[in-house]
Amino acid sequence: MNGSASASLILMVLLGLLHTSVARGQLAAPNREGKPVNQLAVSGNACGPAALLTSSTLASPRWQEIPRGLPGKDDRARLGYVIKQYGGRPSKHLNGRPRWNHKNGISLVDLTDVANEMRNGRRLPELEWEVLLPRERESELGLFKRTHSRLSKSLQRGFPPIVGLQRLAHRKSGAQKTWATVYGHFIVITELPRKLDRNAQTFPVRYADPWGGAVRTGQLRIVKYPGLSAVVAELPESQVGRRLLRKGEQSVVIVSSGLGDF
Repeated sequence: MNGSASASLILMVLLGLLHTSVARGQLAAPNREGKPVNQLAVSGNACGPAALLTSSTLASPRWQEIPRGLPGKDDRARLGYVIKQYGGRPSKHLNGRPRWNHKNGISLVDLTDVANEMRNGRRLPELEWEVLLPRERESELGLFKRTHSRLSKSLQRGFPPIVGLQRLAHRKSGAQKTWATVYGHFIVITELPRKLDRNAQTFPVRYADPWGGAVRTGQLRIVKYPGLSAVVAELPESQVGRRLLRKGEQSVVIVSSGLGDF
């Protein structure tokens, strides 16, 4: 085999590998070799800070400078530093409370403040949060498309978006049953379709889960439940809030919010 043919074969192999790892029509996190941060290295309620470090690690090179500049050589040290240095500051939204605590973790708005403080002094865009629940007169399909639009926009701009999840239980309250939040969690979307068909009601996602620092797959979709309008997250490998359910209780995981370069 001559040099030209060998080079062509190598190029074909490399292109083949590329297409295998990121399918055509998909958006993926820039740094696919990065490893998700494991919240359990510090606390069961450290998913927010862990998700933020994971997003920065898997993001474009300029964002990666943030986790690389933190003291410590492992998840425990770097995550502990972020929680102490940024999470320990007073919340601007919850009077008299620090941003993060062992019992409740951190709220979306406080996590956004932490993210933007960590990017101070760097030539990086300001991150924003958004509630991904139905707006007034917004249809289920409209919410679904808005959710995909926000997540894909941030991923395309180089910052894998953080998604807030809630596990809801159909639980009796007085004489009626209502959907009650039993647990909240943050994950990082690392891959999704670039575009949706006009009438699509589901799309696949790959995500980094701070619980264990694992990469998993699932679906975001429109599923109709009585008295509930939201984008449902079907994540078979996730244990989000399962242990808090009562025996025989119906439950569902929904997308409630997002944080990214929107």
